[in-house]
Amino acid sequence: MLKKCMHEKATLAAVRGGGWATELELQAHARTCRACGEIAMVAGALTAAAWREQQDAPAPGLLWWRAQLQQRHAAVAQATRPLAWAAGAAMALALGMVAAIAWFMPQAAVQSLPRWSWSVPVWLGGAAVIVLGASLLLTWRKE
Repeated sequence: MLKKCMHEKATLAAVRGGGWATELELQAHARTCRACGEIAMVAGALTAAAWREQQDAPAPGLLWWRAQLQQRHAAVAQATRPLAWAAGAAMALALGMVAAIAWFMPQAAVQSLPRWSWSVPVWLGGAAVIVLGASLLLTWRKE
């Protein structure tokens, strides 16, 4: 257990206040007194750590701006989520239509029609798939 010293409060005040470098008498005393030496060492380390912590902290305005930006991005993502679902559903519907046309068109009907008439629905379905696919990609694209 360390003995109490009458210079402990003055040593602590000098280290905390930043005047430790000018207090030559207290420094000389702290080299000989174990209690004051430990107070100077610990208080100096804590003061330096607190100073470094203040220097590393970002500016409050920057933190506020980042929080506002993050909130806007979250709101945009939430607002566009139904659009992405609708684009996906439209794409699935278009693919289903193309598959149904290709599957259910009987071979006999294809042969009895003029050559170009059966391909019109297929081309329209393909164009719908391409347009909806492009809209889906643009909707899900990250900025």
